[in-house]
Amino acid sequence: MGVHRVRMMTARRKLGELVNRAQLNDEAFRLERDGEPVAVLVSVRRWNRTEARLRELEKATGGAGPDPEPDVDAPPF
Repeated sequence: MGVHRVRMMTARRKLGELVNRAQLNDEAFRLERDGEPVAVLVSVRRWNRTEARLRELEKATGGAGPDPEPDVDAPPF
């Protein structure tokens, strides 16, 4: 499972398509602005797997682990 690099301008035009591909095909997209990564688009299924792996790793290494509940009340922009 690789990560596709997508320019922000392309992501804006094709957001619906990218979301569908992430959801249906479990693809991941690294969004870039001026060649620099700014965000990642993944399915919820893939995100949940990643969070679970991080918790396992942090538990095994004695780390604090990721925040159990992200700040869902943050303003959208």
